[in-house]
Amino acid sequence: PPDADREVRMKTTRQLKAVLTAVDVPFSESASKSELRALALKHNALAKYEALHPEKKKSKPARPSGASSESAEQAAQFFSLMDADGNGRVSEREMRDSGVFGPDASAETIEQGFAGMDADGSGSVS
Repeated sequence: PPDADREVRMKTTRQLKAVLTAVDVPFSESASKSELRALALKHNALAKYEALHPEKKKSKPARPSGASSESAEQAAQFFSLMDADGNGRVSEREMRDSGVFGPDASAETIEQGFAGMDADGSGSVS
């Protein structure tokens, strides 16, 4: 499913390990996050996990019906403030350095938040 890749990318390494363990998919403890993602996708681990634990499945939020030109302009200004090197893309580092997640945000919170915005998995948001 097209959303499966996005859902897997939004998981932290710890969460991926927990999901894979719960659905009996073997993996090396030293596996990288990309290796864990690949295993999760190959074995359809998130769907299996959600079938075992329906209470943990996230409901899809309703999409906004369209932004006003004023809010779009504000978003563009905010984006340009985060784009420290001016290349038209915001990296995870730029987003973290901007403080958008708050001064006390954990690395995991930043990683998850960024993964949710990095729709194509390129490592940047544009």
